[in-house]
Amino acid sequence: MKKIITLAIAVLGLFHTYGVAQTVTDIDGNTYQTVTVGAQEWTAENLRVTKYRNGDPILANQNSEGWANGAEGIWANYSNDPANDALYGKLYNWYATVDERGLCPDGWRVPTDDDWQQLAFFVDANAWGNNNSAGTKLKSRRQVDSPLGGEFNTTEHPRWDSHSNRSGTDNFGFNALPAGTYSPSNGFTNIGKWAYFASITQSDNNHIWVRTMLNSHRGMSRSLYPKTAGFSVRCIKGETVTQQVPQLITLAPSNVTMSSAILGGFVGVDGGSSVTDRGVVWANAENPTVDNNSGMMSIGSGLGEFAETIPGLNPGDIIWVRAYATNAAGTAYGIQKRLNVPTTVDLPVLTTKTVANITSTSAISGGEITSIGGALITSRGVVWSTSSNPTTDNNEGITSDGDGDGVYSSTLSGLSPETEYYVRAYATNSEGTAYGDEKTFFTTLNSILYNLSITVSPDGYGTATGAGAYEAGASVSLVATPDAGYQFVNWTLGGDEVSTNASYTYTM
Repeated sequence: MKKIITLAIAVLGLFHTYGVAQTVTDIDGNTYQTVTVGAQEWTAENLRVTKYRNGDPILANQNSEGWANGAEGIWANYSNDPANDALYGKLYNWYATVDERGLCPDGWRVPTDDDWQQLAFFVDANAWGNNNSAGTKLKSRRQVDSPLGGEFNTTEHPRWDSHSNRSGTDNFGFNALPAGTYSPSNGFTNIGKWAYFASITQSDNNHIWVRTMLNSHRGMSRSLYPKTAGFSVRCIKGETVTQQVPQLITLAPSNVTMSSAILGGFVGVDGGSSVTDRGVVWANAENPTVDNNSGMMSIGSGLGEFAETIPGLNPGDIIWVRAYATNAAGTAYGIQKRLNVPTTVDLPVLTTKTVANITSTSAISGGEITSIGGALITSRGVVWSTSSNPTTDNNEGITSDGDGDGVYSSTLSGLSPETEYYVRAYATNSEGTAYGDEKTFFTTLNSILYNLSITVSPDGYGTATGAGAYEAGASVSLVATPDAGYQFVNWTLGGDEVSTNASYTYTM
């Protein structure tokens, strides 16, 4: 007996202190509040202009074919409803943002992707890719069922859709609002739920970098969208894009022993000029530089994460570490991290992960190593038995799951149905083997396998993993990966939305 359950993925197609408020006026006479955040001044409202700075009109009232095939600037109000203009501003395609006649008011411009990343780093100094709190701190406080109460708890537009723990705090007066988007294939979508902010930065001939915020997410994400879609526009002060030093963070030291450690960083913004050198510097004194340090290692060039094992440390040293990145404008540094070099070797410290995905013959567990004990982890995994306190020498099953610190996952296999098992994570260094806390679980009955099938809609616009045969009650990890230029929307079951997260755990 097999039961087929279909999950359909819908994918969008083409389509606390801040500066004193000032204002700026566009060629149509619309006046916008502005706000200074760090070294940048932004408009605190979405653009509503219908003309370029020279007075030429921007194309409007286009159908989906006009948006899809156009190679000039276009604007629209959400749902083509003029009432949404004052509430959320207009939606513009990429061609409008880069037109040489100028979209923003005189002395202002449409931001680059680097401008957006500089904002993200100022709002959250530890921002790393899409892992940040910038969305919460930049979103308007107006929300349906807002936990902030008072005037912020409103169903009247403009506002964000309800979410219990992701409401905006608007720490900087940026007042980000969810104006939704327009795409030629899907039309107008996500007003009240998503904010899509354009940049002028291309990824390729067809796509640009767009910053998004969602009512149910804390971060501000960086995603690719087609040039032909419509987005909100915020303007940044300054006529031209100037070169700046890179923006980066320093990664926390890892795999720390008495003589070495892994050090690194993450360069998120190149500052408008290629990063020609990046690496780490360290010293016994605070704030080391490339010219004043006890040690330095160059680790490549360009954007992204980098890390390397640094040898030659001395037991008991207290070292200050900073990542650095250099471009034509100069050298920038991440926030320094303190590294305490251990003086002795101890056993590792770790915990055992809760047992999940339990079937009649298998289960998933693992561990998290929080301290390597001053010596490299040479092996790690889990051990299990029908008796308490299994060890690497006395067990009914063992896994080997690599080396190093951090979190790891382990698959327990060859189990017997309807049996109680004891499982512990283990980690080994030169001092010996340590164990995490013990977990117990019961395997299930031999049971019928049910077939889980997944469809992607529209077909061919992305992939999804997780389909297969599972026992009733099994927790299945489903992951949707949209193709470049497409955005994941939701998982649906029987026509009903069950999740808006691309990674979703489904219980059979």
